[in-house]
Amino acid sequence: MKIVINVRFLIKDQLEGIGVFTNETLSRLTKKHPEHQFYFVFDRKAHPDFSFSGNIIPVVALPPARHPLLWCIWFQISLKFVLRRIKPDIFVSMDGFLPLASKIKKLAVIHDIAFEHYPKDIPFSVRKYYLHYFPKFAKKADRIATVSEYSKNDIIFTYHIPEDKIDIVYNAADDSFRPLNEEAKINIKRYLTDGFGWSQSMENR
Repeated sequence: MKIVINVRFLIKDQLEGIGVFTNETLSRLTKKHPEHQFYFVFDRKAHPDFSFSGNIIPVVALPPARHPLLWCIWFQISLKFVLRRIKPDIFVSMDGFLPLASKIKKLAVIHDIAFEHYPKDIPFSVRKYYLHYFPKFAKKADRIATVSEYSKNDIIFTYHIPEDKIDIVYNAADDSFRPLNEEAKINIKRYLTDGFGWSQSMENR
């Protein structure tokens, strides 16, 4: 299967919310499924650190999409030509944005739609884009993935999306989040008691 993925938030040394989600999810997914061919679409030069496995082909589509006007150009024009050239089986968008004119099967990862409820918390141009396009993205997607039961219900009721069209995919954890060994537990316990003087305070009671 050929899978094209929007990875424009994979920027070396600048990973934030969606970028971290994308990095943690795809670094595992691509390795677990060597039978599939993944095309990572960047909006700038692709860093080699994001070639997690041999079944990834980086693709650059310009211009860099960092403004609502450039989002329109990148998703509705540049990305459409990329999909037409590759002819994938599915397009996955890790930030929920979709090329609306493409007939390729689409999976949109919509993390939340907080902007619908708190629109004044984001800049005017971004707010206008989100409020106009996200209902269209949600309806155009063949499947939607979101990160919590709350967000799933919010998308269902706000955009009138069928419940069976949405899957919950919890955020991937970094490798640093793992059970501690016994030695580490002892050291932390010692630090939390002796280091903060709790043992002494307990003895003085």
